[in-house]
Parts: sequence; structure tokens; C-alpha cells
Amino acid sequence: MEGIIGGIIGILGGILGTGLAIASTQGPKERAFVVKTAAIVWLVVSFYVGLLWITPYPYRWLLVGVYIVGMLIGVRKLRKKHTEIRRQESGEPDFKSHL
Repeated sequence: MEGIIGGIIGILGGILGTGLAIASTQGPKERAFVVKTAAIVWLVVSFYVGLLWITPYPYRWLLVGVYIVGMLIGVRKLRKKHTEIRRQESGEPDFKSHL
């Protein structure tokens, strides 16, 4: 029962975070990037959770490792791209992003 409740809270938190990320965009190119990125991340995380359900126990740890490394690399690249889009749309050459 706790797992179901935790899963529901996690999904609701993801929906809230996605909505706030989209709402905080400052231009059309940034909004399109955030919407596309959010959709891809939701698909990847859902696929990962599905794999966890069907993968036998000792091999799940391999999935966890791949997921962590993938997220670390992906977040860094996406953050860099997001900052560049925000800088371009701001029109300021010395733009400093909060990202």
C-alpha cells in the first residue's frame, strides 16, 4: 500500500513540476524546448519503471546504474541547451541564467 501511495505522490509531483516548468518559460522557443523535453523525460522514466517491474532482482541494479549515469549526462546537456535558448531569446549578450 505504501508503494502505491508513494507512486501516486511521485506522479502528482511530476505533473506539478512539469506544469511549473512550462509556465516559467519566457519565450516560444524555450516553451517548445521545455514541452518536448518534458514529454521525452516522461516517456524515458515510464519505460525505466516498466523495465524495473519485469527485470529479475539481481539485474535491476544494472538498470539503476544505467539510469543514474544517463540522467546525470542528460540533465547536464539539457540544462546547457536550455540556458543557450534562454540567452538567445533574452537578446542580452551578457545574460546570466538562473539555471
